[in-house]
Amino acid sequence: MRLHGSDIHVESEVGKGSSFYFTVTLPEADPEALSTGHQAGDTLYFTEPLRILLADDNALNREIAVEAIRRHFENAEVIEAVNGKEVVDLAGQNDFNVVLMDMQMPVMTGAEATIHIRTRFTEGKRLMPIIALTASATPEEIETAIQSGMNRHLGKPFKSRELAQVIAETLGLTSTKKHTTEDKTNTDTIMPSPDQQPYDLAFLFEFTEGDKAQMIRFIQKFLDNYPKETATIEQALRDENREALYLAAHSFRPQLEFVGLQRAASILLSIERGAREGIPFEQLGSSFEEVRTTLEKLLKAGDWI
Repeated sequence: MRLHGSDIHVESEVGKGSSFYFTVTLPEADPEALSTGHQAGDTLYFTEPLRILLADDNALNREIAVEAIRRHFENAEVIEAVNGKEVVDLAGQNDFNVVLMDMQMPVMTGAEATIHIRTRFTEGKRLMPIIALTASATPEEIETAIQSGMNRHLGKPFKSRELAQVIAETLGLTSTKKHTTEDKTNTDTIMPSPDQQPYDLAFLFEFTEGDKAQMIRFIQKFLDNYPKETATIEQALRDENREALYLAAHSFRPQLEFVGLQRAASILLSIERGAREGIPFEQLGSSFEEVRTTLEKLLKAGDWI
């Protein structure tokens, strides 16, 4: 809430319960600017040359972010980093317009990398805006991001327009209408899933603006990638390594949400929390069996739609 000039307050009394509340002041909307339809991605389009440093240890998460950037920024150069140390090294050697920083990375976390950047590279260098990208949008994680020196926060998975809006607001960019042969407005906001399938493709449909070929491409990427993700989680369970389990589940969960596997994503969230809260590994492993069974029953990419 600090991003909107407010705080979350809590009042708690044993035996009676807890109350959480906040107050936010927002500008009044212009009724003429409201639209009932979903606007196509080219309504947020920018031509300014940009150098963007994208930091995420997960390859599929990076590919999703790059696709979102390409949809809205014509002249964006994206440099990728896979851990916090790489971010610090690249930030010390180059000037970037903005850094998109995953919070949970190996070697050095996003918050640690930001602190290093803010303390080491301030003299004689422009203060690079840093936007936190994370699967956890808890008040604690947002506070950690802001306190480390980040400028904004965006939860994963994000829609391409959401990322473009945050980048544009952070950099003060003005949108330029993209020249197209046809000005289209998508009114369909939900892509129906096949009957009795464990996924809901509404988010992916909106992200790709209904492009069936691109939807299938991302689904195939997910199908190719998930065995590696599940293997990492299974290894952490065998090793009874709580931190490794937390990081693996935290990294994988946005991908499940991206392709609409909401039940599996919900289980991964409970495993994340359980890893931190001391839930027995036998119980965590049992929960993960449902995720594994769901994944093993998935159709081929072309049969999802």
